[in-house]
Amino acid sequence: MKTFNLPDLGEGLQEAEIVEWKVKEGDIVKVDDPLVAVETDKAVVDVPSPYAGRIAKLHWKNGDVVPTHSPLVDFDIEGEAASAPAPAPAAKGDANKGEAAGKPAAKRAASGAVTTFNLPDLGEGLQEAEIVEWKVKEGDTVKVDDPLVAVETDKAVVDVPSPYAGTIAKLHWKNGDVVPTHSALVDFVVEGAGNVAEGSTDTREKGAENEGKGDDSGTVVGKMATSDEELQETVIIRKKGARRERGKPAAAGAAPAARLRADGARPKASPATRIYARQLGCDLTLVEGTGSKGQITKTDVDRFMQSGGAAAQPAPAAAAPMAYAATGPWEIPAAKTDVEYDRPQPLRGPRRAMHNSMTASRNQVMECTLFDDADIHAWMPGQDITVRIIRAMVVACRTVPQLNAWYDGEKLERVIHKHVDLAMAVDTPDGLIVPVIRKADTKNGQQLRAELNTIKEKTRNRTVAPEDMKNPTITLSNFGMMAGRYATPVVVPPQVAILGTGGLRHDVVAVMGGIETHRRIPLSLTFDHRCLTGGEACRWLAALIKDLEKPF
Repeated sequence: MKTFNLPDLGEGLQEAEIVEWKVKEGDIVKVDDPLVAVETDKAVVDVPSPYAGRIAKLHWKNGDVVPTHSPLVDFDIEGEAASAPAPAPAAKGDANKGEAAGKPAAKRAASGAVTTFNLPDLGEGLQEAEIVEWKVKEGDTVKVDDPLVAVETDKAVVDVPSPYAGTIAKLHWKNGDVVPTHSALVDFVVEGAGNVAEGSTDTREKGAENEGKGDDSGTVVGKMATSDEELQETVIIRKKGARRERGKPAAAGAAPAARLRADGARPKASPATRIYARQLGCDLTLVEGTGSKGQITKTDVDRFMQSGGAAAQPAPAAAAPMAYAATGPWEIPAAKTDVEYDRPQPLRGPRRAMHNSMTASRNQVMECTLFDDADIHAWMPGQDITVRIIRAMVVACRTVPQLNAWYDGEKLERVIHKHVDLAMAVDTPDGLIVPVIRKADTKNGQQLRAELNTIKEKTRNRTVAPEDMKNPTITLSNFGMMAGRYATPVVVPPQVAILGTGGLRHDVVAVMGGIETHRRIPLSLTFDHRCLTGGEACRWLAALIKDLEKPF
């Protein structure tokens, strides 16, 4: 059995929609027979067959949107000559693409010499990841669990470990490439038994049974244990300001993408060690690494700092005086040196995820926002404001459970959830990170505070795991900690509601016989009016305010 992946359709297109299958399972086809009509952003094109044989399986149905390099069709091919297929031809209608499948994802197992490892599922339904840095090169010998490559998804930077022991035969992508999941990543020459990670897919042994499923069992990032120090923190949210687009000079005055040693090499260190060194003000280019292959460890950083080492920090630019006719010279802060000015910058990581979420919200949700205030003048001393807000949200979800739900606008179906999995929107230099407090309805104030502290620590250290951000049922945005009174927070589908809390205010309040100043929390509730009525949203907000105004 051979699997044919959707080829590269040109112009950097990442996906295509199935318009019409030209074949069905069981059909016999020849090379270049049309298989399927697909629609890209530019045109409708026919994809021809690269094999002669019988159609064993169609992986998608009409109307599905298919990422490039994903399994498309399984073929049953008779005869030994068919086991080494010709390169996949370009899609008809794309005259400029002679090699449409330049990066094949099918595994080769005919001789048993070469095994292809595909980019594994990185969680949360992520369809692609960017190659940040290869840890190996062609010809290197690796062991099981050795780090192969650092990749960046919408949420984090993760290291992908090797599922095999052997020699690197081919790297299918280069640094900076965006790779669809389940696409061919690395070819290995694997010799002998016992050189495959437990639970991983060895194409030499399983061949036709697993080929084309796009499933590298046991190689999902975050599930494979490792003792390598470089992988101890597998999910690190990296500073975007510390990177620049490869192949282009940095903007004038911008900080360099990475400090290099005197010999031009980038110091070797895990993401956790780099963050630790940055916090201490340590210049890693001056530190001697004692770890594997010269890698710098936290112990090396501590030893360097204790010996009197320090970072080579550039002095901040002096603020230039500006003439002002009425008051004379005045000063404004100097331009930041860690910002790349005056040139396009692609969105990556959390900012790219934000783009996708906000676009989905704009396209799918009919938003309506209610504004009100909770008067907390009667609160007893020592109240934890964030914990009280979470408790009030839980109470409101018990009172009006319709807001603790998911909605599928295509099927016109909603799911009302019994437990409250509350997402907390946290601002970071890299963009919004939204970890989830699971079953907030089952936790008391002390437990909630402990979990909030854990979230704060993980956010500060950039170690929020992808599974910690999955499947919230409702969201809290505490934007008022920075600035702002009211807002129109955005609902991210399939959720149907989000609460925003503004900055605490001392307001003048009319009371019987006069006026007083009371502390009040501004509240902004956005809900999806496709599946929620205004009455339900108002009752939910009223229940929240009633609980918040209890003195306790």
